[in-house]
Amino acid sequence: MERQPHDTDLSEAEWARIRPLLPGPCPYGRPIEAPRRAMVNAILYGRRADCAWRWRRVEGRKRHLVVDTLGLPPRVAVLAADIQDRDGAREVLDGLQDDFPRLRVIWGTAATRSPN
Repeated sequence: MERQPHDTDLSEAEWARIRPLLPGPCPYGRPIEAPRRAMVNAILYGRRADCAWRWRRVEGRKRHLVVDTLGLPPRVAVLAADIQDRDGAREVLDGLQDDFPRLRVIWGTAATRSPN
């Protein structure tokens, strides 16, 4: 069965601009099992679903995660639900470079955008 396209999928022009920015395959580690474009489309779809609840009042706890390219979480911060995402990002990213000195790229959502 063929996958149905979503309205969040990248157009050909958008993919042409993004593709050169993605890193190539790592010579060591797991081989890439899914097309890069499908991965980016999945991320964009997930971001859209996330925004649907973002402005509702939330009680309880909010989890802020740093995950590696395998999806494993080397850093987690559990904070009050009323903490803004940008503040939670500061909490979870603080000291990350010290713990992972080879870290070169961090991708975040619009809510966690760096002021620089």
